[in-house]
Amino acid sequence: INAEYMGIQEMSNPAFKTTNGKYGETWLSAKQASPLKEDVPTYAQLGEKDLLVKHSLKVYKNEKIQEILAEHEQKRDEKEELELKMSTVPIKTKGFPVEEGKVKYPTPSNFSGNPLYKTSSMGYGSTLPTNYDLPNRYYPRSTQFTEAFLGHTFTDTGLQTAKSKSGVAKEYDGYFH
Repeated sequence: INAEYMGIQEMSNPAFKTTNGKYGETWLSAKQASPLKEDVPTYAQLGEKDLLVKHSLKVYKNEKIQEILAEHEQKRDEKEELELKMSTVPIKTKGFPVEEGKVKYPTPSNFSGNPLYKTSSMGYGSTLPTNYDLPNRYYPRSTQFTEAFLGHTFTDTGLQTAKSKSGVAKEYDGYFH
């Protein structure tokens, strides 16, 4: 079969070339010139670059971890210093305000005197505390926190999630806010 008879030109269509000697001589996108102006790196060079990147990432992570550990150690040292400072602050103690013979309990109002109606919880406070039961000292807390309040009542300004009730009819509950 004649190639010219079928309308196919041998030189213009690469599928009909007989040898591959002409492939890749020129690049169409580069206007008949080779687009590779620099040397193409070898696999060894690419591998070295990859190893350098991996090594630099490991070094960076190591440095960050060291910084974080140093910050944690500094915070721990500050906390220990604060605890030491707080432990050396003298705590003011007072003697316990109640003495052995001065404790008085009120009479139970629900006990009618009949032992049939006596419960086990009525046994609490039946005997006066002895000197061994009362503490020698107690450690009152400072009222500085409570004194900081100005006496205002707390107003809740949070999100209201309950259904609002209608003043007209039950069918309208939850529709009004």
